[in-house]
Amino acid sequence: MILWYFSALAIEENTLPVHYDYIARFFSVLLGAFAAFRFNAFFESRKSENEKSKFYLELCSDNYDTFYATLDDLNNNRVDWIYAARLLMETKSLEEEITTAEHQTVLVIKKMKVRHALLNQFQVIDEENNTESSLPVSFFYGIPNWKEYLDSPDDAADESMKFDRPATFGEYEVSKMERLPMLTDKSVYAVFEFLSYPKDFEEPLDKLNYSDTWPQRVKSFAGEGAYKYVKHSRDYVPPERGISKENIAKIIKDGGITSSEK
Repeated sequence: MILWYFSALAIEENTLPVHYDYIARFFSVLLGAFAAFRFNAFFESRKSENEKSKFYLELCSDNYDTFYATLDDLNNNRVDWIYAARLLMETKSLEEEITTAEHQTVLVIKKMKVRHALLNQFQVIDEENNTESSLPVSFFYGIPNWKEYLDSPDDAADESMKFDRPATFGEYEVSKMERLPMLTDKSVYAVFEFLSYPKDFEEPLDKLNYSDTWPQRVKSFAGEGAYKYVKHSRDYVPPERGISKENIAKIIKDGGITSSEK
């Protein structure tokens, strides 16, 4: 811009030849072309980065679908758990290539879905006694009838040892190997390390502008019962327990009541 200003001034004062204006214009066009080239290069770089990030997002998402499908329906097969754990670890390393913020958010949601679906399965619910518990020791011994040994881990261990010993085989028969049904330590840890929410997990519900007094648009009609439930649960004190609302609030504040999912 300075060059352009002084060249114009010089031409006006006749201190430079008139054709110098064409030279200045040439350099101005050249600078403009260079700037456009740099902008296009930057744009293409961002586009390439976005496409690369999207590719790895789709790959990781597909891997998490496979991971879930492998462990679905309370599958306690040793080989499948090793495969699922390996796939999980490799996918974690691929996540580093997902650099776009929007893609990273989509991946967080995908992992949340998989965690929730598996956690819903990895528990034993006793409808009669209204209780729930984590998977028992017998499940991890890899035996198909693990539910028969819910409170008998020793018997489950013995059952897992009842595999066929390698038999002698003829010239045209394939060899046999001992079958070890119990799950490996590392595969079990890898899966449950994933199922536990990370320390840096940002609770989406913290973004909710929540207050005890619901706005009319939320608590009207469809939300009326929900609002009255929340209000009732705050006010009601079970008579057989004899716990005051103040004590209940203190128990919650002290951590006596916590969420089981997070």
